Amino acid sequence: MSVLSVTKNPTILVAVLNWGLGHAIRCIPIIRSLSAHGCNIVLASDGVALSVFRQNFPEFPALELPSYNIRYPFASMYFNMAVQGPKIGKTICAEYQWVQKTISAYGINGILSDARFGCFSPHIPGIFITHQVQLPIPDPFFRYMGNAAQKKLFRQYSELWIPDFPDPGGLAGKLSEAKGIPNARYIGILSDQKIIPVGKKTDIDVLAVLSGPEPQRSRFEQRIIQQVSSADVSVTLVRGVPGAIPSGIASSGNLEVLPFLERAELYQYMSRSNILLSRSGYTTLMDLASWGKRAILVPTPGQTEQTYLAQLHHDRGHFFATAQKQFQISEAVRQVQQSFAGIPAHSYKPEYSELLLEQAVQAFLNRL
Repeated sequence: MSVLSVTKNPTILVAVLNWGLGHAIRCIPIIRSLSAHGCNIVLASDGVALSVFRQNFPEFPALELPSYNIRYPFASMYFNMAVQGPKIGKTICAEYQWVQKTISAYGINGILSDARFGCFSPHIPGIFITHQVQLPIPDPFFRYMGNAAQKKLFRQYSELWIPDFPDPGGLAGKLSEAKGIPNARYIGILSDQKIIPVGKKTDIDVLAVLSGPEPQRSRFEQRIIQQVSSADVSVTLVRGVPGAIPSGIASSGNLEVLPFLERAELYQYMSRSNILLSRSGYTTLMDLASWGKRAILVPTPGQTEQTYLAQLHHDRGHFFATAQKQFQISEAVRQVQQSFAGIPAHSYKPEYSELLLEQAVQAFLNRL
């Protein structure tokens, strides 16, 4: 049976959460795979994630979803979520209504939702994408309640796609364990391997790539800028914010400041860097695993998932991890140079990842 025997050239809605750049970037290999299978694609997100889609796929419609506008003003994840809980619930309802209208307007045959719980329909196949199958909540009672609620939401979808391997030593550790979830499928590591440049000169000591919710993105930016002048390394800082650079921030001495880089250009800079300085978002870890690069990881304060991932790979001896309040760039660079060599290149089996993703896409298209 042909992959597209049920619905020839189906129209797929790909909707992603705007939580920094990671959710949109990790969906790029999936979108390319769908396009290679002849699918018509409608992209949807908001903010910088929507900008990523429009820059990488100008040939596809890119629509604006209701925004969650999540902020991390407090160190406590519980307090951040409790304060913004009603707004999040309202946005999930709004995006669900938005999806039903879009299905009718664009003739959508299937949905891929990366961390958008309201982007599904009971009438067409849908996929939910997350590496965070088990929530990293310290309190056992709230962890149980959160996981139970999340599993119920997973059942709204035909399948749960997990960007990791089923091995016990997977990149996401305990987060990606899918016990008790019958519709789960592992799709390997998602990284845009095909546009990674090779043979470039490494002339950047530290490439700092900022992302994530405000105000923590700006606070981390200021901390880096304040320390660079007294550091004995050169730093290229990518703000991760499209548009002009504010007048109070400028390149000088051993600091180069860039507002935003498209993915292909960012990979050029990554290939030139000796050390990457970034948040410990999962998409960043997938890229680092694919590249074999060294890194300094500074989790977003209050984001327990990033804290867990940073500590996991610090303990494995892959990357140096430190809290934002304790971050000192000179000491972090020294630690990396002495003790943290990164994940060995290709240890996460790129060919196997491509096979798992291809099998997942074909199974999804056969549902249509």
